[in-house]
Amino acid sequence: MKNDREKLEKLLHQRLRALPDLRAPEELIPNVLQRIAAQKPDPWWTLPWLQWPRTPQVLSSAFLAALVAAACFLRAGIFSMFQASDGGLHGAPGFFRQFWTAAQTLSNVLERLIASLHFPWLTLAAIVVFALYLSVIGVGAVFYRLLAIQQVASK
Repeated sequence: MKNDREKLEKLLHQRLRALPDLRAPEELIPNVLQRIAAQKPDPWWTLPWLQWPRTPQVLSSAFLAALVAAACFLRAGIFSMFQASDGGLHGAPGFFRQFWTAAQTLSNVLERLIASLHFPWLTLAAIVVFALYLSVIGVGAVFYRLLAIQQVASK
């Protein structure tokens, strides 16, 4: 059985070697080059962020920095807006109260975890980097959606 297979392979190899080389049609290369030249490049917003033009990179970075700064600045105000003097919530629906309690518990756990670490600046830096990473992903997705919707609407 193995011998038959080897004979078949050898025969096929000899027959294929005996075939003349095929030549491509002469218009093939110009047609391919013409189609490549006719293709539009991808829009810059569909490329990875590092390949964006400098102006959108700088603007998106500034926007994200402003967003993080605003979040840090407004954090205390937003939290105090929902808290009453006794630590509860003013007339909030039940599901929101449960969510708020869970968020406060998680916040307390994170606060104690961070306080137990001996490198608070390292922890803070890691949190900021993670927040910036999530912000870049989120803002990039928003910009992509907006531009994709415009592109579909313009067609």
